[in-house]
Amino acid sequence: MQAAADRNPGCVTTAHMLVDCLYEAGRFADAVKPACRLIALEPDEPSHRGLLVDVLRNAEGEVKCGRCEGKGKIVTTIRGAMHRTGGCPVCDGSGTASNGFAAWAEFVECQQEIAQLEIDTDSEEHRVGMCSPYCNLCPRLERLRKRERDLLGKYGKQWFGEWAVLGSSQANLSGDYTMFTPGCTIAKVENGLVSRVRCTLATWVGGECERCVERNRVTFMVDPGPCRSCGGRHGTVGRTPGIGPQVCRDWPIEAVEIVGKEPHQQVGEGAWHWAYVNDIRITNFSYLIPNEIMRCGLNHNNGVEMFPTRQAALNAAALARGRAKARESKEDGR
Repeated sequence: MQAAADRNPGCVTTAHMLVDCLYEAGRFADAVKPACRLIALEPDEPSHRGLLVDVLRNAEGEVKCGRCEGKGKIVTTIRGAMHRTGGCPVCDGSGTASNGFAAWAEFVECQQEIAQLEIDTDSEEHRVGMCSPYCNLCPRLERLRKRERDLLGKYGKQWFGEWAVLGSSQANLSGDYTMFTPGCTIAKVENGLVSRVRCTLATWVGGECERCVERNRVTFMVDPGPCRSCGGRHGTVGRTPGIGPQVCRDWPIEAVEIVGKEPHQQVGEGAWHWAYVNDIRITNFSYLIPNEIMRCGLNHNNGVEMFPTRQAALNAAALARGRAKARESKEDGR
């Protein structure tokens, strides 16, 4: 069944059958990722999230503590010599810790309840704090938001990986993360899963390896081995794969915000345009776009009618490209 799912990553029926097979076999931990991919294929189906919560609760267990590596104690050294030994603060000396799946299930339900309470409290009285003194919705909402932040801060990297800075459902990707570098990848988590991504176009679709470019530019650097980032040979410029296809395959991405790109004004014309290149040197100029994304008609009049700005058209084209690549099978060159 896993081979069939790899051959047809865009088939909902195959993905559902894979989750059911793993669930019936008692392989709950192995069913977590397929359950997330099932939601990515049908994000508007509420039963899929209920299935994910059920899988997560059954997959709860203990694993070796990553802080003390299962030893139950922390040894602090100074200049190679043992300084002191103490109990592990994560596992309390047991050497084992929770795998975080039950907390993930709680996080999903927490965010779903927050979304419902935000609808129930969407009025002027609740927004300015002038609601009834007997109101139990606002205090409940504040407690859930605090619990949401605590769970995401403690288990976020364990659930979603370290490919992005994670933001809760209340995060504003464009306004709340201005302290990070422009090239930093930021992901917003809603309903328990990653739903929005903010990154550069080179990060999303792939591009020239920045380390290779720097290594070839600085000629006095003696580094004859392969590049540690992309594996490219010395003297060449390798390419780094984009995160777009894998992210769209694993998570129900609703929107992508591409930063660092601006259309340019052609001489003699009032309209602003994107320009394309064959070698996808998208890191050199802010208006250069890969051909595969330009084919979506970013400079056509129909694109202007469909999207309020050129930037919105670029974001939609990048998301469409990521979703299309996510549905390609391994045999098609994933």
